[in-house]
Amino acid sequence: MRCTAQTRIRFGILLAAASLAVSPLSGQETTDVAPAPSVRFPAAWYPPDNDVTSTMAPVKGAPYEARIVMAAQKPGLPIEQEPLQARDGAGRQRTETLQVRLDRDGRPITVRAVEVSDPVTHCGFRWAEPWVDKSEPTATVSCMPRTLHYDAKPMWASVASMQVAEEHPSSTETDRNEPLGERTFGGVQATGVRHTRIIQTAPTGKPQRMVTEFWVSTELKELVAMYQEFPDGFSMELREIQLREPDATLFYPPANYKINPTGTQP
Repeated sequence: MRCTAQTRIRFGILLAAASLAVSPLSGQETTDVAPAPSVRFPAAWYPPDNDVTSTMAPVKGAPYEARIVMAAQKPGLPIEQEPLQARDGAGRQRTETLQVRLDRDGRPITVRAVEVSDPVTHCGFRWAEPWVDKSEPTATVSCMPRTLHYDAKPMWASVASMQVAEEHPSSTETDRNEPLGERTFGGVQATGVRHTRIIQTAPTGKPQRMVTEFWVSTELKELVAMYQEFPDGFSMELREIQLREPDATLFYPPANYKINPTGTQP
């Protein structure tokens, strides 16, 4: 498998958003228990319950389908558009990434690498469409315990709660948040905030500035755009947003795929 620049961009965006936006939801921990095991979600997939496994709260009641465009900020790198990002009303989310693999004859072919997070059953799936290997079509599944603790805000809520302020996490760092007003993305209204981090690496050296714009829709309950203004930064933007319940088949591997458990964490 060969990862595209798009996969690396997604990873960088998630790291940036997580480090700047996600904060603990102190004092508001909740517990969720998955439905009883079934043929589609057998008991063997789940590790034993414990009192410490926790995760970010899912986003419910805001289904949508959209296309997501990501790009590196360096000149000359093309914008690449992913096929789909979707979430249903129960919080299940599907994200597709374009990857290049070799088909059965050794020729390169673009496939959709699919990742599904299912907070209802506490499981996550990964598979590729179309299947191009000579082996049997296979998806992997990894489940957390049936009993989970939620102890953090969803990313969109953490960003939406960022206040206009200036903070000094250390003697060499300054963080500033500034409001950007409102803007429409694909017919969905979003509110923006600019986060600036200034790092003074040496008393007489030039400070390093890292600027990130976040745009969040409270209607969609989602981060709809992010732009990083520094040399190794990235950008992402949701387009063609459809506020509707996605097809339920998007959130489970195709019927002809064998499902293999891979561990205890999705």
